[in-house]
Amino acid sequence: MLISSLHWSPFTSGWYWLITLIMWAALSHHILSVQFYALQFAKRTKDTDLQSNLLHAIRLAAQRNGIMYPKGVHPIAALVLGFAFGFLAFVSIVQGILWLQGVLFLVAPLTVVGGLRLRLIQSISGDNSDFETVYHKIFWHRLGVLTFGAFVLFSQAFWGVVLQVL
Repeated sequence: MLISSLHWSPFTSGWYWLITLIMWAALSHHILSVQFYALQFAKRTKDTDLQSNLLHAIRLAAQRNGIMYPKGVHPIAALVLGFAFGFLAFVSIVQGILWLQGVLFLVAPLTVVGGLRLRLIQSISGDNSDFETVYHKIFWHRLGVLTFGAFVLFSQAFWGVVLQVL
């Protein structure tokens, strides 16, 4: 019953937009396995124990992710992902496969946010800065993700309108 009610054209489907909004909310709210509101609460209350616990959790997550993604992998990963997304874009647009275009509009921004997150990890894991400095780095990262997400949502809506007109 539920499967038959799903509409698989991504840009006119409510399910697609619901998944997209949940994805961007999760990407901007959970940063290095710490919820952003916990960082805001610790900054506002100036609770040093909470700040040190959150800073420790952030550094552990940055070290764990830094081990998974060493610095020399970036050029190779960029080359492979560039080829994969170029191929995916070519096939989906030339062949007019709408669900593949929807997947492209979901997955391609995730890689950009992943690159931003790797940059944040490298800036956090290399220094022994205090809570305020780490908070500001995470704040600007979150603001960048939110801005990029708004641009991507506008682009997706615009592309959906273009597809309906054509």
